[in-house]
Amino acid sequence: MKTQKNKSIFHVLLLTIVSLSSWLNIYSQGDLMVTPTRLVMEDNQYTKMVTLVNIGKDTAVYSVSFLEYRMTPQGGIEQIKTPDENQLFASKHLRVFPRRFTLAPNVAQTMRVQFRRDPEMTDGEYRSHLYFRDEQINTPAGMPNDNPDAAKGISIQLIPVYGISIPAIVRVGDLSVEATITDINCKKITDEQAELDFTIERHGTKSVYGDIVIEYWQEGQEKIRIANLGGNSIYTPNNLRHFKHTINRTEGINLTKGKIRVSYVEDASKQDTEIFARKTINLEEL
Repeated sequence: MKTQKNKSIFHVLLLTIVSLSSWLNIYSQGDLMVTPTRLVMEDNQYTKMVTLVNIGKDTAVYSVSFLEYRMTPQGGIEQIKTPDENQLFASKHLRVFPRRFTLAPNVAQTMRVQFRRDPEMTDGEYRSHLYFRDEQINTPAGMPNDNPDAAKGISIQLIPVYGISIPAIVRVGDLSVEATITDINCKKITDEQAELDFTIERHGTKSVYGDIVIEYWQEGQEKIRIANLGGNSIYTPNNLRHFKHTINRTEGINLTKGKIRVSYVEDASKQDTEIFARKTINLEEL
């Protein structure tokens, strides 16, 4: 009776996770859904949990490993083997359990990520990326091929392999960060479009993560939210990141006059969110 009750509770929880995935801190690609989308372990935190759900129609086998990335000034990600100057990898200080698992459709798996602190670790932010890979199960060598045309020539089957990576960040010591918005400019492309360029600079000893809110208004009018760009990081050791956003001329927005404000905030969905940086420009002065 108790087992049946636990199963019912689990199924309700799983359904809730899937139905709310559009606005929760959940990332999905292919048939795998992962929450949270980033792990941050402070100095006194030693264990975090990650939930993975197979939202596909077939049973899948997943493996977990670590990848190392650098972030470019444009926000791109490049895989690397050795750390850049002042970059610290977290992978050698983290343990993952389990490293490989099989998930049936609509089944969830909880994975434990454990931080093992080395006594000789220096203060700073350590970062690696957890990589979840869908291992396709192919027919072993020497097994019969069911393709009747195989004997007539070469048969090639292309099977995509899906993977998701999320940052795993470990912070050691008393770290801090501040941000500023610089080099903001709005250039008219056509009568109907303009391009907003700006740079967010990071100052301090840890990375910064937040949402970018772009607003427009004219004197005496209410602000119009042009865009809400969620989940923007500037990882250590990078000191800045460049952004571009296209603004379309719509009702209430004049691309030649009025003001545009760019805000970099912790969480745009909260009214009392922390504001990391804010900058306003007057379009008539450009």
